[in-house]
Amino acid sequence: MSIDRGNQQLLRNSLRESKWILILWLLAFAWVVGYCGWFGYHDPDQPLKLVFGIPSWVFWGVFLPWAISAAISVVFALTAMQDDSLETPGKNLDDMSGDRLNE
Repeated sequence: MSIDRGNQQLLRNSLRESKWILILWLLAFAWVVGYCGWFGYHDPDQPLKLVFGIPSWVFWGVFLPWAISAAISVVFALTAMQDDSLETPGKNLDDMSGDRLNE
């Protein structure tokens, strides 16, 4: 089974985009789990440090990576993602019947 040129480009773009999304997710995951695991356990003898009214480990370990990931996602969507056509050139989808599936 061969893949035509349009589908090859679509596949190449989707693999490139999913690679960057997976890398971003893994970095955020490692930071959240590592930071919250390290700083999330509070010593009852010491006062709890607050940042904007929430525990500092929640701010630095959850909120900050979430905000950075959202900002990177917006920049990535606006600059790096490509809009590929999903239509097959030269084929009218209205003329296709369900009988082709049984061939």
